[in-house]
Amino acid sequence: MDSAEVRLEVFAGHDPLRAERLLRSLLDELATRGVDAQWAKEPAPVADAKGVAEIAAIAIPAVAAALRSDTVKTVLVEFIRRDHRPILRASRGSRTVEITGEPTPAMLEALDKVIGSGPEDGSE
Repeated sequence: MDSAEVRLEVFAGHDPLRAERLLRSLLDELATRGVDAQWAKEPAPVADAKGVAEIAAIAIPAVAAALRSDTVKTVLVEFIRRDHRPILRASRGSRTVEITGEPTPAMLEALDKVIGSGPEDGSE
């Protein structure tokens, strides 16, 4: 994965259409708040899938995510609180956090590390 971008994915059980609708809603909200986000160029392959299965994803340039980290974090937390059933995965390079339901302090700290400007390799 490219560490020059923050990648956002949404999982909604076994309903890829619902996940895509939720992701589209998230993309619209990020755009409304002035965050430079777009559909990721390469969808993520689905693990253990038979045949061709891909998950749509949103990509935010890492620099833009870091500069607007408070806004990005607010949008993501509001998004996940609106509908507790989906899982939101945010990743940059080797860092990944999955959030579902009410985000815990540990989840929020991990989200800060993914979208913030800290070192990507995990060494702090």
